[in-house]
Amino acid sequence: MLYYLLRPFTRIAFQAFYRAIYLTGTAHIPARGAVLFTPNHPTAFIEPCFLACYAGRDLYFMTRGDVFVNRLVRWLLRQVHLIPIFRFHDGFANLRRNEDSMQEGREILGQGKALLVMAEGGMRHEKRLRPIRRGAARLAFEAMEEFGLPEVSIVPVGVNYTRAEKARTELMVSIAPPIRISDWQALYTTRPREAIDAVTDLIRQRLAERVIHIADPAEEELAEWILDLCRTERAGATWPVIRHTEAPLDSERMAMDTLHRLPEEDKDELRKAGEVYRSLLARAGVCDRQVVLAPDRYPGWVRMLLLGGGSWLLALPHALPVALARWITDACVRIIEFRSSVLLALLMLFWTTWAVAVSAIAGYFWGWAAFFLFLAGFPAGLALWIALREYAISLGYYARRRSVSLTSLRDARQSFSDVWIQKSAKKNGPKPSASDRF
Repeated sequence: MLYYLLRPFTRIAFQAFYRAIYLTGTAHIPARGAVLFTPNHPTAFIEPCFLACYAGRDLYFMTRGDVFVNRLVRWLLRQVHLIPIFRFHDGFANLRRNEDSMQEGREILGQGKALLVMAEGGMRHEKRLRPIRRGAARLAFEAMEEFGLPEVSIVPVGVNYTRAEKARTELMVSIAPPIRISDWQALYTTRPREAIDAVTDLIRQRLAERVIHIADPAEEELAEWILDLCRTERAGATWPVIRHTEAPLDSERMAMDTLHRLPEEDKDELRKAGEVYRSLLARAGVCDRQVVLAPDRYPGWVRMLLLGGGSWLLALPHALPVALARWITDACVRIIEFRSSVLLALLMLFWTTWAVAVSAIAGYFWGWAAFFLFLAGFPAGLALWIALREYAISLGYYARRRSVSLTSLRDARQSFSDVWIQKSAKKNGPKPSASDRF
């Protein structure tokens, strides 16, 4: 019951939490029958929550067992379809309970339902595909064999973030065509380990085609600078939030592949040009997106005042729950993989509670009409505030002391971009693709 109650609110929360969501491949998800989703795992629980909202199937999830800390938490987590999986440091007694959880997973598939297992096992905050665990493939084969299923479909899902730990960033989700376990059943009958390894490798291949991969951890800073350039073409777009295109993901994956293949001297030249631009950004106190979106001329004090005043006026009804959620996240969350997950959950909880409480107070004094008017006005006001805030960000350069001129920032950015275009064109051919032109 709780799962179905939370799902519509979570869908709305995702569209407020992210500036843009690029979702493709939903047509690949089988409408019925046993399905095993295998996404990569950069955050604590954004990936399973998102797929629960947008996959079109009721999902059950296997998750780390140490979060089932007491009877109340266990009951709540069970209500949202979570199944505990324990690790070595959870103790031998808990490890013995894993077989019960695996049996529950097999039974879910045996009933023709959808189950989600993280392909990489553990979570890690990085733009990199890690080794794929064999458990998902083994579970699919065992369920098919135990329950005599005609088919089990494994659906790999690539999940990518521009800034996984922050709100109002971008999420890219690419769903791969299903892997039909029946195609490997004959091999599993005679050589099960070989069949499991083959399916696991196929999961890895399909995820590798859908995950942004920074091959060398030492190049992460330079890679993020280049990825910022990739995002220029969509910097100003704010609507619709959910967009069914793979162009942003393809652009960023191509850029990382190109960077990986560049010789060291080209990377050094890129790094020097990037450092010049980044130092100017730090001095100006702005980000790359603000440089791209800033109007060429000062917008005028009246416009700035109206914009700032309107933004603050619309922010007032939402300031308390948003500030409280951010404060608790900053104070309590030390593991970066949990930041966005906890922030999203707290924003949902506090904002919904606040909206209902304020509406109830209005209803108490002015009647039911006021209650429903306030309740409807809260999400409308939030949407308008978000849109106005996005526009205010584009004017952020003019809200600073402007210690660096906009021309200097854009010249340094263009120099960095020109070096990247030159190096990527040399590696990829005489003409860079449209996604590489910044």
